[in-house]
Amino acid sequence: MGDAVTHALAKPDARPDKIQRWAEHNDARTTQRYNRRKELLDDSPGYGLGGALEQTMT
Repeated sequence: MGDAVTHALAKPDARPDKIQRWAEHNDARTTQRYNRRKELLDDSPGYGLGGALEQTMT
């Protein structure tokens, strides 16, 4: 779930309030912790897997 939250927050049109509700975070500070991890997406196993799957589908 963490990678999904971080990925959603990395989008240019991200709405942290909506992502917070989707992730069921009661406190906005929890969501913001993921927001600070955006620069680490390239090292994320889940993000890497998603990229690999995308390449196989094109």
